[in-house]
Amino acid sequence: MSVYNSKMTLTKDAEPQNLAMFQQSFGEYLRQQQRSPDSESFNFTSTDSTHSDSTSIATISSRIGNLYQGLVFNNICGFLDRCFPVCQSLIDPTQWRHSCQQFFLQYHCHSPYFTEINQSFVEYLSQPEVLTLLELPPYFAELAHYEWIELKVDTYCVDPNHPHPPSTNLTSDQNPSDALSYIALNYITLNPSLQNLHYQWPVHRISPDFEPIAVEDSFYLVYRDTDHKVQFMTVNALTHALIEFIDTQPAIALTENKLTALMQDFCDHLGYQNHQLLVSFGLPLIHKLIQQQVVYVGQ
Repeated sequence: MSVYNSKMTLTKDAEPQNLAMFQQSFGEYLRQQQRSPDSESFNFTSTDSTHSDSTSIATISSRIGNLYQGLVFNNICGFLDRCFPVCQSLIDPTQWRHSCQQFFLQYHCHSPYFTEINQSFVEYLSQPEVLTLLELPPYFAELAHYEWIELKVDTYCVDPNHPHPPSTNLTSDQNPSDALSYIALNYITLNPSLQNLHYQWPVHRISPDFEPIAVEDSFYLVYRDTDHKVQFMTVNALTHALIEFIDTQPAIALTENKLTALMQDFCDHLGYQNHQLLVSFGLPLIHKLIQQQVVYVGQ
């Protein structure tokens, strides 16, 4: 479909499919990261099945080609450098640069948005063979995901019709039943920006001073509060499971009876027999999650 060895010029009669083929081939050329001053020019020829010869599309000199290679790759590195500072700190700068180059070369990003480059990098690292090929630590993909989540939550677009937190400030010394009384007839829902995360590694503790040697189930809540600040919270497996369960339920009225019924259903979901123990754990927890804006209250 395309070759890189004959001189060509741009033609006025180039058909739309030829332009698309040129863009694809030029993109592959940019991925190669050939920066030597005497590298070959990029030359593109499209073979049109309706004609007996090739249609000349474009010739790009090595100087301009190398310039574009540098501009595109450096821009991508700029996004990755800003989003993954902890990941960078754990490996040699040369290895980090090599990892970025391999991502640029091997992974085909399908989104046109620059803000989603970091998400594509996380997806690239999550492929089973990639960490081995790049000689990266086994926790590296989860750590990258954890760092990227902050950007995802920070840029999350909230539906203006979604319920908001209650305007009354709940204090930590309030009894849960007292806290529920003033907002009876309302409903609870999860903060729409909430990320309920489960990792095999303790990613929140990883740093140049601490690199884990064994897996350790870790659970986190990451969300944006009403001051537009990203909040991180370490939770246990039961809280993680409760939030997952709430997310599957229809509208839950914010009354003590309804929340008690919710916790009893959660017991059945877990196959746990001691309903009273889990209810006594769950009601104060929901109260705390409302305080911390993990759970919203709305009409």
